[in-house]
Amino acid sequence: AAERGFLTAVGRCSQDDGAPPLWPWHAVLDSLDSGAFELDSGGQTEESRAFELQDALARTVLQKATDGPVLIVLEDLHWADTASLRALAHLVANTAGERLMILTTRRRWPQPAGVLADLGVTLARHAAEHIELSGLDPGEARSLLETVAAGISPDHVDAWYERTGGN
Repeated sequence: AAERGFLTAVGRCSQDDGAPPLWPWHAVLDSLDSGAFELDSGGQTEESRAFELQDALARTVLQKATDGPVLIVLEDLHWADTASLRALAHLVANTAGERLMILTTRRRWPQPAGVLADLGVTLARHAAEHIELSGLDPGEARSLLETVAAGISPDHVDAWYERTGGN
């Protein structure tokens, strides 16, 4: 994407219970060189402050997309906090014609529930493409491992494939 002129930002959701809200978005905003948000929260409810933050995040990303194409990658949504998922849904719902591509990853199982399922509805409503990935076949796995680990023994490749199913 970078070779094609995209500004690319990657955020990874953390399975650590100590990760702060919006953790993957911190990395995205850092990559977009967007700085921190200063929001006036005087007199607002917690819900309205959360919405204001989601909206500020969406406006920041969309503003970057007016400068050129932007690719946002959010990995491991199955570990995402509620605020991160709602921020993504708000961004998707407010994207119309911008040069913005969003790529997300999540585990296939268990099926999404709660806010993650709600995000799935939002993505479907906005014509997101869903691609199920499966593991590599044995030949692809061998080729990949031989490329990244020159000299790896066939026994190690076979053991890796047996253990992971090509994932």
